[in-house]
Amino acid sequence: MARGEVARAAVVALMVARCCMPLAQAAPVLDPDMDALEDLASAWSSLDGSATWSRGTDCDSMAAVYCDDDGHVVALEVRNGNISASIPESITALEELSWLYIKSSELTGSLPPALFTLPNLVHVVLSGNQLTGNIPDTVGSATGLQSLLLDANQLSGTLPSSLGSLSALVNLILSTNGFSGSIPNSLSKLTSLEYLYLDANALSGSIPAFISNSPGLKHLVLQYNGFTGQIPDSLGNVTNLEALLS
Repeated sequence: MARGEVARAAVVALMVARCCMPLAQAAPVLDPDMDALEDLASAWSSLDGSATWSRGTDCDSMAAVYCDDDGHVVALEVRNGNISASIPESITALEELSWLYIKSSELTGSLPPALFTLPNLVHVVLSGNQLTGNIPDTVGSATGLQSLLLDANQLSGTLPSSLGSLSALVNLILSTNGFSGSIPNSLSKLTSLEYLYLDANALSGSIPAFISNSPGLKHLVLQYNGFTGQIPDSLGNVTNLEALLS
């Protein structure tokens, strides 16, 4: 992956991080959420700051944890951590979680299918880890999702057609993995999409004309795959397109 694409993907991630991060609240964490945090602290014991995820500690004193006024955990943010473990299923007990940002933190294992059944997920940023396996079909359950950044992992398999259920999706960044097969037709439903990065995978087939169904598309990055054929003429109708790399 060229440095320019890396830089652009980083800019997208940064925009997500800066505009959407909720503020920590000086409130005790509710018991069900505290149970989940204690389980995460046990699973991620090597993570600096996880020791602060303990009962009796106010949310604003917990590293990487953000809560609403009622004491629900609404966001987790870990940058350049040393987790060296997988995402435990207990994270799904954080029912108000809307923002999951764990970047370059040595996450391993697969994406838990139940993660995407959390009802309030809006932004999932898991870039630069060591995640393996595929994107579970349950991703389509996260219908409020606006950002899905899974770039620079070791994910593989085909892109699930259930991605087409994410009608609110603005940022889909899947660069530098091992995804194969063609771009699913269901992605034609992603009419809110602005940033689509599928570069540096093993995707094949033709570049589908339906990509032009996203009138707000700004960045389309598809290079370093095995696509054949020509760039669809219909992309000329995407007037907001700022970057096209295929």
